[in-house]
Amino acid sequence: MSVRDSMTVTVMKKHPATLGKILNPACVVCHSQAADAPAAVRELSGLLEADIGSDNAAAAAEIILKRIEEGDVQTLDGVACPHARLGEVDHLSIALATSREGIAFEADGDKRAHVIVMVVAPKSEPALYLEVLGSLARFAMDGERVHELANCESPQEVMQVFAAHDAPISRFVRAGDIMDPVVVTLNEYDTLEKAIDLFTGGQFVNLPVVDNEGELVGVVTAYELLKVCLPDYFMWLDDVSSIINFEPFVEVIRNERKTWLSDIMSEEFAVVSEDAPAIEVAKEILRHKTREAFVIRGRRIVGQISLQRFVQKVFRE
Repeated sequence: MSVRDSMTVTVMKKHPATLGKILNPACVVCHSQAADAPAAVRELSGLLEADIGSDNAAAAAEIILKRIEEGDVQTLDGVACPHARLGEVDHLSIALATSREGIAFEADGDKRAHVIVMVVAPKSEPALYLEVLGSLARFAMDGERVHELANCESPQEVMQVFAAHDAPISRFVRAGDIMDPVVVTLNEYDTLEKAIDLFTGGQFVNLPVVDNEGELVGVVTAYELLKVCLPDYFMWLDDVSSIINFEPFVEVIRNERKTWLSDIMSEEFAVVSEDAPAIEVAKEILRHKTREAFVIRGRRIVGQISLQRFVQKVFRE
């Protein structure tokens, strides 16, 4: 066996198969009395002290509390996953708390977390870290499981829920693990006017276009809008000073309510399946020379991954 093969075997042996393999009953508290998100984080960091040391637990709590203050900790289907990566820890550790009343982690307070899972991981293992977060997100998609966990009376019951339902951890980072939800989609029979209104709001430069079944069929970009405004032959001209009175933009404005997006959208865009590995996301972004990839389940769009988000998730968060 080569050195490389030996290293591969070692990694595979260390890779936990399920969330239950990582979770320690000593790091579980049922029916937390924490009054708010910071109190819950401090409670969970205290549970992790025996595993990763008090200094590391305090450092993780500080990172997470800052993220909460910045609005960077979200609640998904009743589950919050505050997390941090530290250079001083050599293994991944998890603490879990439940709350019947729910704890607000987001500023508006509308979404309340009934299961809080604090994840602390070494900076040297970003893949395992993201895989665990992805597994938690998939576990949270089942509302019955979350309800069952929230009503457990003891750490042993929590462990039984994980053992019964199993929460497998994939061996690679999936697109679904790092994607953001799609904020807005356009229909192929929407008009150019609607796209322009969204572009001028300043939040969007790429807008996914779907058909009546919700399947992704194209993308409208601010770049495509400029192409609509300028005839192809303009690209042949080195000097346009002689025709500065030409007003292509006015013509587009006149017709924006009559122009269907299906007529101008691009059918060439970066797209990956929800289960595609992160490396394929990077390849598609580079291949299409774009700043964003769209994520599909079947042909229905379920998320998007910006280049900024990719770098943040894989290299820093």
